[in-house]
Amino acid sequence: MVNTEGTPKKLAIIGAGGIGSNLAELLIPALIRLQMAIQLTFMDDDKVEGKNVGHQRYFEQDIGKKKVDALVSRFSERCGYIESSKEINDSITPLDKRELDLNERKKLKHSFDLIPYTRLDDVVKEDSFRNLLMSKISLSARAENLRTSKQLEEFDMIIVCVDRPEPRRLVHESGKQWIDLRCTGDGWLVLTSDSNPALVTKMTPDHEPKSCQIEGALECGNLEFGFVVAAAFGAQWVIQALRGQQPPVQSMGSLTYGAFNFPSVSEVSA
Repeated sequence: MVNTEGTPKKLAIIGAGGIGSNLAELLIPALIRLQMAIQLTFMDDDKVEGKNVGHQRYFEQDIGKKKVDALVSRFSERCGYIESSKEINDSITPLDKRELDLNERKKLKHSFDLIPYTRLDDVVKEDSFRNLLMSKISLSARAENLRTSKQLEEFDMIIVCVDRPEPRRLVHESGKQWIDLRCTGDGWLVLTSDSNPALVTKMTPDHEPKSCQIEGALECGNLEFGFVVAAAFGAQWVIQALRGQQPPVQSMGSLTYGAFNFPSVSEVSA
């Protein structure tokens, strides 16, 4: 049964590139549809570049913006959602929230509560409209890279989808519930806090940053979609974890060649 009561879980998505931006597009509508309350923070210091458009969920008008700012702004302004601060929430009625002046909305900057709404002529029953308004998600953007474990202390759940081993290791050692999403070309790799620690260590060697697209692929007219599979694993993991059901544990494979086996590792003693 979905837990929609109590203190919302605090979830961090570390990385807003090919995996992280597509994960947002899958996860946020699902959370709203299921009326799951959560505090969601995006953390990444990168700006949108022209080369990101097409496989990362950004557009020409986003170029030059911080990725996390572009994501949070999009979900606050797109059709079907409206952003509001706690102060505004406490002083107006739900129906008034649909009519907030654009200038007032812009003052809210990087922290929003997303409230699904519908037009009055679409409302069939008052109860169904009230149920729509019950679903609430808090979004925030942090334009910073993960450098220290202290940045993770406040979160209950962490999704790391970056291209460097150092932030991954910080997440692995955080003691939190986590999932590590990776991809290259049409391939993906997923590890979680339920994976064998020895396997996690083995699969996280030192390496230079890598794009989710194979080097030179875009210039040759090729684009592959392993990042979409990794994002889907992340969305599945969050929803099932919040439901108290078994989330994915680990996976590795290729869209072309199918599932791969992980290397064998010795069990870590308690």
